[in-house]
Amino acid sequence: YIRNTYKLAGPFEGSPGAAYGSEGKAAPVIYTDPSEGVCNEGNDNSENNLIIRQSDIIHTPEGKKYIIKEFLGKGTFGQVVTCQEVGASEAVAIKILKNKRNYYYQGLVEVKVMLKLNDEDKIDQEHIERMYDYF
Repeated sequence: YIRNTYKLAGPFEGSPGAAYGSEGKAAPVIYTDPSEGVCNEGNDNSENNLIIRQSDIIHTPEGKKYIIKEFLGKGTFGQVVTCQEVGASEAVAIKILKNKRNYYYQGLVEVKVMLKLNDEDKIDQEHIERMYDYF
């Protein structure tokens, strides 16, 4: 499923990356380090992180589109970026897990925990991080 999601995410329409080598186009800002694609048909680096660039567009299976605005950080499980849904004004954080089976299963556990926390505090009285979607 993760590989299919990565395939849905690229090539990234509207990103500077869609015009590599074109005259007059600035090279895209690549957030992932190392940035060389060696796994998953060149979409992932040697650490199994998806190679992400500023202005890339992430497509969800439901048809939503998120534009990557800035890099927030990386950790053991993957990377986090600030995005904006196309047609919306609110910024959201998207966590992109490494393309490894164990991280996928741990991500499912994290989704269950977040759903439970959000359900226990529906009116955001405790100011717990909100999860709006997962894919």
